Amino acid sequence: MKKILLTAVSVFALSTAAQANNSTSNVTQSGNGQNATVQQSGSMTGGASDIVQSGATNVANVTQADDGTGSTPVQSSSVLQAGTGNQADVTQTMETSFNYPPSTENRSSVSQTGNNNDATVTQNDDGQSSTIDQTSSNNVATVTQGVAASGDSTYENSSYVSQGGSGSHEATVSQTGRLNDSAVVQTGFNQFADVDQSGNDNTAGVNQSGNNNLSYTNQGGSGNAAYTTQGGVDGSISTIDQIGDNNLAVVSQTDDGNNLSAPPLNNSAITQGGNGNQAYVDQNAQTFILDNVSTINQGGDDNVASVAQKDDAQTSGIVQSGSGNSASVAQGVTQVGSGDTSWGNTSYVNQSGDDNLAQVEQIARSGYSNIAQAGDGNQAYVSQTAFDETSDINQSGEDNLASVIQSGGSNFAYTTQSGDDNLSGILQSGSGNTATVTQLTDGNSSYVTQLGTGSTATVTQ
Repeated sequence: MKKILLTAVSVFALSTAAQANNSTSNVTQSGNGQNATVQQSGSMTGGASDIVQSGATNVANVTQADDGTGSTPVQSSSVLQAGTGNQADVTQTMETSFNYPPSTENRSSVSQTGNNNDATVTQNDDGQSSTIDQTSSNNVATVTQGVAASGDSTYENSSYVSQGGSGSHEATVSQTGRLNDSAVVQTGFNQFADVDQSGNDNTAGVNQSGNNNLSYTNQGGSGNAAYTTQGGVDGSISTIDQIGDNNLAVVSQTDDGNNLSAPPLNNSAITQGGNGNQAYVDQNAQTFILDNVSTINQGGDDNVASVAQKDDAQTSGIVQSGSGNSASVAQGVTQVGSGDTSWGNTSYVNQSGDDNLAQVEQIARSGYSNIAQAGDGNQAYVSQTAFDETSDINQSGEDNLASVIQSGGSNFAYTTQSGDDNLSGILQSGSGNTATVTQLTDGNSSYVTQLGTGSTATVTQ
């Protein structure tokens, strides 16, 4: 009987060694009502956990498991909680380590020095890196990296979340592709950021200060880069959706807080379904604010779109379904003091052909511009520097040039060119004028100049 008992004990010891090999756990607690739970029984190669809790009533839960590959420690977790009422939950499940430099160790670091913060980290596959630093109170950070049983296809993602200022922020990061990088920094009050990287080799950066900003970044393609910077008093919203590959999106938004409407005061939406596109948006809402709205949709390849909107109540829409197109829109001017002189402009650009160029400048009030280019190699230029100007340009041929300059006020200009190699120029420095140019054949030229008031010109070629 004794011999059988010793054998049973030996088998138990071997089983325990196989389940938890070379794992280390350090827990240091001061203050009152702390709670720490470390579970490493599923660690075959071995993990490392370090928990330090001061303050009061903090909770830390760490679970580490691995499939026996890689070198010890194959996973490491650090939790520091110095405030009151914080909670950190870390789950690390390492699979299929590569065993090549740099280390494919899963690493998690959580630091919470404010109060009532919540951090949740879930790491699957291998080579994941997550850092959460919450220095203010009432923040929530959730990071998910890798996919369980994915066949080693969701490895080596990196996430950094920093939330400070006045607190009440929320950040959610999901990295279910591989080799993605995300950084979220939120100060001020009540910010929200969501980053979803299901593709590969993507980069996302979110920096939010001020109050009440919202940022959504979705990268389902590969090799994309998205950067969002939002500040101001009352808040903006940015949405970036990169479904294609190798696209770049940069958004910068701010406001001065003198709003008549509820936030968001700037609203930017960028969708990049094609490849190699670039989109830039800079919105600065000012003075008696109504929303500035910018929408960019790039379904083609190698397009460039740029929008800058100042003052308030500006609207810009750019659609580029062709390839190699460029569109630039500038609306409003920076206001000084109580001025409010350049609000309410609207611009639409639709480029379904290839290698087209569109430039729009609206620096007065209540201007309207529409440019549609379905052909190839066309160019359209619109400048509106007075109130209530209207311009419409439609080019479906190739290598056409249309230019509209309106500086008088309440003018109307309409240009249609469906032939090739046509040239149209409309200059309206008077007011209340109307010019209509239609060129349906090739190689035509038209110039219309209206300096007075209430004139009408019609050209058909």
